[in-house]
Amino acid sequence: MTIGSIRAFATAFAYWCARAFQLQLFLSLVSLPILVAWGLPISCMSPLGNCLFTPFLTLFLLLASLMFFGQLLHIPYSPLAYLFNYLTRFWIGLMNYAQVQWLVGIVRLPMPLLVLIGMMPFFIITYRPTRSLRASIACFLCVLSAVYGYSSFVSTQIRITTIPCARGELTLLTTPCAAVLIDPGYLGSMVAASAWVRYTLIPTLISATGATHINHVIMLQPMGLGFEAAEQLCTFVHVDKLYIPCWTGALKRSHSFRYAQLKKSLESSATIIVRVDAMQKIIPLSDGQGITITPQAKQINAGGIAFQAQKLQVQIDNKEVTIYSAKYVIPELKKQLQEKIPTKK
Repeated sequence: MTIGSIRAFATAFAYWCARAFQLQLFLSLVSLPILVAWGLPISCMSPLGNCLFTPFLTLFLLLASLMFFGQLLHIPYSPLAYLFNYLTRFWIGLMNYAQVQWLVGIVRLPMPLLVLIGMMPFFIITYRPTRSLRASIACFLCVLSAVYGYSSFVSTQIRITTIPCARGELTLLTTPCAAVLIDPGYLGSMVAASAWVRYTLIPTLISATGATHINHVIMLQPMGLGFEAAEQLCTFVHVDKLYIPCWTGALKRSHSFRYAQLKKSLESSATIIVRVDAMQKIIPLSDGQGITITPQAKQINAGGIAFQAQKLQVQIDNKEVTIYSAKYVIPELKKQLQEKIPTKK
């Protein structure tokens, strides 16, 4: 093999890689409006993964076809079966290596802007000054960088977002330094809690804030289905810390199993469990701001365990936010209700 042939091969390979990268950028921009509208995250490794998937799929189909005809014609195909199994195990292992940190969320954009973004790739590859290989790749990268930059700017703004859940609502607090999701206990009151988290909560979080990373998840009420929902959330979204109140007594068998599954999942995702005891706990946010969790005197009995009701307070964007455990009745509110109900003589 001469030096000229090596250079020709290197040039052809580099051109193939550039064309494949151009195609992946084109497909990413075309599919971006659909993913953003549905609240689905985008993997930054998609271009590389798609480039690797094409030769793997070709080899997979080739081996499967040869094995099929070998079985049909009664020709031994043991070496092909060995290669097929090895290729399948290698691909499954490669897919399991995927990390949640690779996912990038984009805030929901206005529909006319999404349509414009979906049409821009076709304009870039048909317009004469930008349809060359280098110019089109540069334009695709500029559009993707602009969309991601806008989403990053919006996601760091201070805001309070409420998400309807069962008979109440979850609260999402976003600051330039942290994102906090607060569950008063309504996640545990849903029968299909894990499915709701995966197909409703996570897309809503991404659409509202563009965040695929939550610093603090605070559960004010430990519940069996709430543990299952928290496991799903921490599996598909990177969570730093999960806060759960301490309790006394023994969990039911099903609740204990879900809690064990939650702890196992959190260990694999490096999420820290913080137990809220009888002492007041302050979670620092930024610029001297913090979330205060204060245990109340009243105890709540649920699922065979007893735990103290929790009161959460935080001041964000000049607004005072106060949240109680879902099963806790505020003494002042209870007194008002008793005064409104006439007593029988």
